[in-house]
Amino acid sequence: MIDFSELALSPNESRAARNFLGLSQAQAAEQSNLPAHKLKRFETGNYVPELR
Repeated sequence: MIDFSELALSPNESRAARNFLGLSQAQAAEQSNLPAHKLKRFETGNYVPELR
């Protein structure tokens, strides 16, 4: 199980915010300069971004 407790946003919150803004995963990834596959993996709970 992946621990998301240290993140500012959970995968569900990320997906809800993106949907609230009317963005697809591809649009959100492009606008945030993230690889689309990482956003998809994060929102499905299969990836934890590096905390810097």
